[in-house]
Amino acid sequence: MENEDTKKKISFRQKNPTICPVCGYEFYREEMLTGGGRLIAGKLTDELRRTYEKNEKWGVIYPLAYVVTVCPRCLYAAYPKDFPTLQADEMQKINATTNARKQSIDKFFGGLDFNQDRGLYHGAASYLLAMDCYSFRNKNVAPTFKMAVSAIRAAWLFGDLAKLEPDKPYKKISDFFYKKAYDYY
Repeated sequence: MENEDTKKKISFRQKNPTICPVCGYEFYREEMLTGGGRLIAGKLTDELRRTYEKNEKWGVIYPLAYVVTVCPRCLYAAYPKDFPTLQADEMQKINATTNARKQSIDKFFGGLDFNQDRGLYHGAASYLLAMDCYSFRNKNVAPTFKMAVSAIRAAWLFGDLAKLEPDKPYKKISDFFYKKAYDYY
């Protein structure tokens, strides 16, 4: 018979390790499992965001939380295709801003451990980190477009956080990211 943890599993770690090109840390990227009725597609919003309904068996799942690869040590973040493709000048700039990324995550979330399973907080943080890291990337990876996509997704996830915790400033942060997305587009 399956135990409770096996029945509720919504993600897995990749078999092959990912090595951070900035700090050399080896970690196993978390991927969302598909199938098994985990996701119940809801409405498509005016912003073309697919919403998902709460599933009685699996609970609330945020697929956007699994998209960005984040190094748990230095918090370098990028979309999977771009993660290993850093030039030397990009690597230097991203490495030099590691402490600033850690401080921003501490400020907004009280610290997050990206070795843990992802949820809404990790998802919102990953897009915030991606925007920061793409600001140091060269034109060959289309950083402006990826910052815009990251900004709109951050706005969505911070908006979800604002609904869960209305006493925290997540609504203002969501509004800020909507403005950033508009500026990038």
